[in-house]
Amino acid sequence: MSIKLKDIYFALDKIFPFAIQESWDNSGVQVGLPNDEISGVYFATDICFETIERAKRNQCNLIVTHHPSIFRAPKTVGVPVSEPESGISPAGILTAKLMREKIDHIAIHTNADQCYLGTADIVARLLELKNIETLITNSSSANFSNKEIGLGRIGEYTEKISLLELLEKLKNILSRYFDNQVPIKYTSSDLGLKIQKIALLPGSGDDLDFLQAARKKGADVYITSDLRHHPALDQLTINNYYKSIGQKELVLIDVPHSVIESLFLRVREGENFVGKCLLGVNGVFETKLKEVIESNKLEIKIVSEALESTDPFVFF
Repeated sequence: MSIKLKDIYFALDKIFPFAIQESWDNSGVQVGLPNDEISGVYFATDICFETIERAKRNQCNLIVTHHPSIFRAPKTVGVPVSEPESGISPAGILTAKLMREKIDHIAIHTNADQCYLGTADIVARLLELKNIETLITNSSSANFSNKEIGLGRIGEYTEKISLLELLEKLKNILSRYFDNQVPIKYTSSDLGLKIQKIALLPGSGDDLDFLQAARKKGADVYITSDLRHHPALDQLTINNYYKSIGQKELVLIDVPHSVIESLFLRVREGENFVGKCLLGVNGVFETKLKEVIESNKLEIKIVSEALESTDPFVFF
């Protein structure tokens, strides 16, 4: 008896329920059949040619990533023979390569974004925030035993710190997991600004709903990724108005998308932070998967090389 794709899927579902993913998302099985036999699991942030090659080198025939490979159904699995420039689909190319290499793929995207020790929760705990809550609560959370379900997190420090101190905390965290210098952008020229309440949403977070939620909950700072010029400029205008009437501003901090979202894969089991030993997501994966393995008296290889970057950009 061997471990199957469905066994891994249900183990992951216990940690990050697939049912809570956003309506536009496509978390879950991207490539594979329920009864496919799995010999090894490879964890990564993104699916790309390099990820597939690394999985092959590690003799893993299942890749579990944060981002899905298929958001919209491709018209062709592969590349159309006629007029490929107009009909080429990255999802179709990746699906064809996975099938050719006989590698399955599962994505844990917005379901992982919303849960305990998921993308946002891990960052909040690494920053040592207290009184952590969801930024935007998921209406489905009442259906699950895990009540900490929702997009983003908001928490606070027991005492006010300066903006510079927060940026240094963030830089120190990133330096633990990334060899290269990570560029951090922010919207305030006052590094001495006193702050206490921090909102964060790893990934693309400059949607107006997220920004308004951070302001409504009294955040001094909002940490996210992919901040565009005009939404950031609009927030500076709003800040100037609030300052003119004696109210506080909302400082925006931008960390590269692939950097901040991969932290939940990089925190290792037994890693010590926030004054106690917490089980990082890798550890949670491994614990749940080991439950399946031990119940079936099986062995399976679990490999995580989240330190291998899948960021499409090279910084000069």
